[in-house]
Amino acid sequence: MHLLEEWAVREGWGAGIGDVGAFHDADPEGFLLAYQGDQPVGSVSAVRYDEDYAFLGYFIVEPGRRDEGIGHRLVEAAFARVGSAASGLDGVQQQVPTYAALGFTAAHDTSRFEGSAAIIAAALAAEALDVLDVRDPDIDELVEYDARHVPAPRPRFVHAWVVPGSATRRTYVARRGGHIAGYATVRGMIGGGSRIGPLFADDDVIAHGLLAATAAAGMTWGEGIAIDVPVPNQSAVDLVSGLGMTSSYTCTRMYRGDVRPLPLDRIWGNTTFELG
Repeated sequence: MHLLEEWAVREGWGAGIGDVGAFHDADPEGFLLAYQGDQPVGSVSAVRYDEDYAFLGYFIVEPGRRDEGIGHRLVEAAFARVGSAASGLDGVQQQVPTYAALGFTAAHDTSRFEGSAAIIAAALAAEALDVLDVRDPDIDELVEYDARHVPAPRPRFVHAWVVPGSATRRTYVARRGGHIAGYATVRGMIGGGSRIGPLFADDDVIAHGLLAATAAAGMTWGEGIAIDVPVPNQSAVDLVSGLGMTSSYTCTRMYRGDVRPLPLDRIWGNTTFELG
């Protein structure tokens, strides 16, 4: 297991299997570590989608080394790497004032909802669509569709995240009129269970079908399943709540610099708290 995966599991973040590798493929220089001698004591990611946008995550300081200024130096290093590019992050709510003081502005809240994959799959079975496992020829079109739902295109990330034939993740594509109208990925969590993300869909029919498919696949890794839902998408909140999923915690999406508004009504599940 990668060191950052170990730290994320220790923090209770529900890290997805292979997530760190996908982030690294998206931006091999996007992970920064703080060392005391040869011992790593903290981390932050500043993964660039392109020249104009980056996302900050994996902000962790070893429990015994907190309140020593390590976090401040990690933030400085992340800002130095991002430079003048706009940037985003998902901050735990008690840290929102800290990030605001660093120039970030709150955009909206996102809640992690957790529930039973089996219950969700059974409840939505009648709404299942003809969704297909993603194939290599789909990916270039998927990159364009993904870019409509995030602040900047992220082709390297999509290629790394969407892995046809993977044993640890499944991605489904829904089409309408021959064009992609939604897609979703589910992957196993380290320690058991699964996480859905992203789940982008043009409407509730597509969203229900993709949720049905990902929940059914999620049972591969255990009963528990989670999805990070933008709170302003009331249809998404109502959907997961009606399926017995409950919110375990909430983060606030924040941006520094100019970022175009996102179509939150089509974002039924964020990719992950660590990469937007």
